[in-house]
Amino acid sequence: MDEAPGWAKATFDADGPTFVETIGFADLRTRAPIEPTTRFRWFSTTKLVTAVATLRLVEAGRLGLDDDVRDRLEWFRPTARVTVRHLLSHASGLADPNATGWVQPPGWALRSPCELTRSLFARHRRLRSRPGDVAHYTNLGYLVLGELVGAIEGSYEAAALEVLARAGARTASFDPAETARGHEALRSARTLVMAALFNARTPGLVAYVADGWVGLTPFEIEGRAYGGLVGSIEDLVALGRGLLVPGVLLESDTLAAMRTRTSRGPRGEHGLGFWFHGDGWVGHGGEAGGYRAEVHLSPEGDRGVAVLVNAGDAPSGRVVEALKPRRAR
Repeated sequence: MDEAPGWAKATFDADGPTFVETIGFADLRTRAPIEPTTRFRWFSTTKLVTAVATLRLVEAGRLGLDDDVRDRLEWFRPTARVTVRHLLSHASGLADPNATGWVQPPGWALRSPCELTRSLFARHRRLRSRPGDVAHYTNLGYLVLGELVGAIEGSYEAAALEVLARAGARTASFDPAETARGHEALRSARTLVMAALFNARTPGLVAYVADGWVGLTPFEIEGRAYGGLVGSIEDLVALGRGLLVPGVLLESDTLAAMRTRTSRGPRGEHGLGFWFHGDGWVGHGGEAGGYRAEVHLSPEGDRGVAVLVNAGDAPSGRVVEALKPRRAR
């Protein structure tokens, strides 16, 4: 329990999970254990689902990777032409506004995703770089993708849930109820920063202090397409498998395009949704207040690893590296 109150770890291949381990507690006050069905916030791992929902529209001929997004969203008027491909690969040049203002107390009257995205874009219309030149990771870019999917499908949320259903992620959703409680280490600089940022406008953020951990009161997130999903390790493995096996979520050519290096920037290389590791693995992580999530696929495209943990500064990357060599069922 030194590194986190609870973990869920797994490896998988095209046939499903090859290893699953759960350790510790979902809640230190009740001592409820972590189980394979325990749900965690995924935060930015959600972007993989947003990317798949977008690429399914491309496969259906309803959207083109090189379509000008200005032609699809009348309010989206950046200072240069931005395409779907640019948004998927973080090469749009859009800013990455501070997301702390998108976290709200329980019961807060949340802005709609459309209201949030338009408001953010209105303040960040000027691009940081010419589209396609360099990758700058941006949550705003994926919020715009969510609005684009919603404009075509009628609902981004319904399109994302359809992706999860096709993958077999049965309990994943945008509803944060019944999740493992998020935690931050009591004596850490990160916790002090969070207290300074959130306590004044998110009263009651701290639910308890136990065993050297600060348990957080469940909170609401505005803007779903960049990081709003909640799910179990079983759900995350199902999504990962869907990104390995052609025909589950996307056809083989589209899966290959996701794994093709498309943009490069200060924080690394990106495909159409995937982030590239230096060792050839691809995937995406997510982290914010109280949680971390990771799902990554091997260079050969034959296996993957997934990790969920209910501590915001837990060493999830180190756990991913330890799981990568596992192959046997």
